[in-house]
This record gives sequence, structure tokens and C-alpha cells, in this order.
Amino acid sequence: TAHIVDFGGGTGSLALALAVLLPRCTVTVVDLKKNSLDYARERSRQCWRELSDRAGSIPEAADGGLPNFQTWMGDIAEFSGTFDVGVALHACGEAT
Repeated sequence: TAHIVDFGGGTGSLALALAVLLPRCTVTVVDLKKNSLDYARERSRQCWRELSDRAGSIPEAADGGLPNFQTWMGDIAEFSGTFDVGVALHACGEAT
């Protein structure tokens, strides 16, 4: 399974779209702001509910969200996980 990391991904706009479109990939949002990541997780739960209403039985994550979506709080320079693709739409500084 490919792992995509959205560096400086905030509330997960890009990462959630990728997680929905690429259900066999794991997608991680990396951001410094806890509030942004909390909101990203809430949006993941909303996405899961909408998808399960339309498509039927879809596995869910332990927190009730998309099973292939996760968050990581911290500076992008400190992220040490392995990944296959990194994206950074609105990140600056370390991401550039």
C-alpha cells in the first residue's frame, strides 16, 4: 500500500480528497496546529458517513473516520515516517 503524506496539510482538504479517491493508499496529514488536525479528523468522520450512506458497508477507522486517513502533529522537519509520495500545497519554509 502506498503512503501519501500531506505536509502542512492543515484541515485536510487535499488529504481527504486523496483518501477518498485512493482508498488503497494511506494518507497522512502533517501539521503543527492541533485545532486544524482535530477538524481534519472530524471531516474524515463526515466523509466516512457520507460514503457509507451512498456505498453501503465501508470499514471505518477506530475514531469513526476513513480507514486510510491519519494525522500527525508536529513540525514537518521532524516527521520521520516512511512515505511514497509527499505533497505540500500551502506549506512554506521547510516544505519548499
